[in-house]
Formats: sequence, C-alpha cells, structure tokens
Amino acid sequence: MNGETRHFYAFGPFRLDPEERLLLRDGRPVPLAPKVTETLFLLVQNAGHLVDKDELVKRVWPDAFVEEGNLNKNIFLLRKVLGQCDGGLEYIETVPKRGYRFAATVSEVAEGETSSQPQTSTGAKQAASVRPMQWLRAKQAIGILLLLILAVVAAWQISWRSRGSATSDTPAIHSLAVLPLENLSGDPGQDYFADSMTDELITNLGQIGELRVISRTSAMQYKRGGRKPLPQIARELNVDAVVEGTVVRSGNQVRITAQLIQAHADRHIWAQSYEGNARDVLTLQRQIASAIAEQIRLELTPREQTLLKTAHIVNPGAYEDYLRGHYVVQTGAIDGYERSIVYFNQAIAKDTANAPAYAGLAESYIELGHMVRMPPEQAFPTARKATLRALQTKRTKR
Repeated sequence: MNGETRHFYAFGPFRLDPEERLLLRDGRPVPLAPKVTETLFLLVQNAGHLVDKDELVKRVWPDAFVEEGNLNKNIFLLRKVLGQCDGGLEYIETVPKRGYRFAATVSEVAEGETSSQPQTSTGAKQAASVRPMQWLRAKQAIGILLLLILAVVAAWQISWRSRGSATSDTPAIHSLAVLPLENLSGDPGQDYFADSMTDELITNLGQIGELRVISRTSAMQYKRGGRKPLPQIARELNVDAVVEGTVVRSGNQVRITAQLIQAHADRHIWAQSYEGNARDVLTLQRQIASAIAEQIRLELTPREQTLLKTAHIVNPGAYEDYLRGHYVVQTGAIDGYERSIVYFNQAIAKDTANAPAYAGLAESYIELGHMVRMPPEQAFPTARKATLRALQTKRTKR
C-alpha cells in the first residue's frame, strides 16, 4: 500500500473513482457495466467540452468494431442513472451530429474530503438531483471491476539494456500511436502474448493525461506484413510519434524491445530493451511507459507516477490463462465468452488472489446473461459474486 492520497471527480451527489473506474452515489457504489463506466469517465474527464462520437467509440471499444448504437445505449443508461439537474436539464448534453458534453461542473477532491463547490449544470448552475437506481439493472453491477485489470500491479525485478536516449532537441510530442508489437518467438501461437503486451502498453500510456494515445483498433490495422512508412502512418493517425517494438518469450523469460520515433521525420528518439522473468511482465510494461513519458518530457501527476511505478508480481501460469481468456473475448469468436470462463477459472485455480481473472469472469457472465446465452437468473448472481471477490482481492493487495 502506498501513501498517495486517492482523488475523485465530484459532481452533485456523485463521486467517480478514476483509478477503479467506480461510480459512487452518497458513498455507495452505483452498479454500472464496464463500458458504461468508461463512457462516463471519458465524459467527466473532459467536462464542459465536446467529445466526438468517433473518439468515444475508439476509446471505449478499442478492441472491436461496434455500431454507434452501442454508444447511444451507454448514454441512455448513464442518463437513467444520473437523473437530471433541477429544471429538467441532463447531466449529459447531446451535440447533434457531433457527440456529447458532460454539462455539470466537476471538481477534483481527495478521499475523505467534501466538495466545497456546488456541482452545477452548465448554464443553469443548479444542483443536480439523482433518481434512485433501479436494481433491475443489477446485471450491470458486475462489471464495475472489470477495469481492475489495470490496477493489479506489483514490484518487479528487471534488467534492461539501454540502446539510446533522447537529445535535448527532442521535438514536442503530445500524441502517439503504439504499433502492434511483433512476435519474434517464431510461434504463431504466441501472437496472443504479443497482442496483450501491446494492449498493456497502450493502457499504461493512456493513463497519462497530457498524452493522446491512439486506440488499439486504429493501430491494429498496421499489424504484420505490408506496414506503411512511419511518416505515412503518422499522417493517417494524426500523431507526433510512434512506438514500435518486439516481444520474445522463451520459457519463463520475456524480452521486450521498444523504440520511440518522431514519426513525421522518421527520426529515432529512444530505444531500450527490457528483460525479466514472466512474473515481472507488468512491471516491464510500466517501465517502458514511464521511460517514454520521461523521454518526451511529460509532467506526470503524483497519481500517474504511482500508477506507472507500482506493480504486483504475477503467477506466470495464472497470468497466461488470464491473457488467453482476455484474448478469446477480443477475437470476437461466437463462443468467446464461454471459452474465456474456462481460462479465467483456470487462472483463479492457480492464483486465488487474481483480481483481473475475477473481473474477466464477471464480465463474461454478465455478457452471457445479457445475450441470454445463459439464464440471467444464473448468470447475474454468479457475476456479482465474481465482482465482489475482485473488489475484495484488489483492496487486500493495496
């Protein structure tokens, strides 16, 4: 457990925990599915500003192509949960043909602190009142901990070898894309591992507020053969820099090589190799993200520094099962959720304190119940138990 004070986004009777992606109303958790919570987080993070629909879709569903209707459904659910401000004004405004704007004033408060500023709707400046949340939406309660995947972290023993460093004239970098890391193991069956390492790096860099990171969906089109020149990729993705690299896993050893390139000029800025035991793979990723932030001279908040420095050692076998479970869901296979449950249960059997596996299990059950591929009366209670176990495990590891 570290000494950093946790902070929340506060608006009306609500608080949003950005670390756990958990919405609280008067101190009590509000049941929300993970994608709904992520939609709310992005809107609150940009309170008062328009967030385009395309950007929301890319950020909320980075690993899949979805219809706009999925986003509309999330907005509908959020409006039902948040209710309206006095006078009938919505917390979330629709900007026709463009996107959405979080209309309430948002303040950042420390844990245990009360917000001194009234949370008002933009233009109206009136206190928001919230409709009671109907437990009929309990099927969404389970997913509130899915994003714990980002929070299961620990200390790693790493050795690395520097291959370069940024110079004092490094151009300003405010946006970047992480291209799919190349699997150099020679085994196509290890593609899931390379893709998972790409996802983790995107996630870690995406936690830095000053940096715009392109979604996985946009970056994955450049996977494998026929990759375009980096300046062209930069133009197409509208980014200042590109991160590319390789992954090699041999037994319990992992080696990740990453390089940062000022894309428009195709100019090498920094490169480094990181080696470690498979149990240290999360720290390898966070070390890379932290090094990139340092090279482009970003000012990290205390919370961002903590997120990039803290990591839990993983059980290699359990972590691999978790990655496989996550991977089969992302492939979009028709039986992906059923197969993922097998992997997640295997991961839990090997490590009973595996919060990400519990969170993944919860998501799979709630999705099966939502799609009625499993009786809801069976799926949702099971998902709820997994969610509570994930939360309990996460708090124990602090």
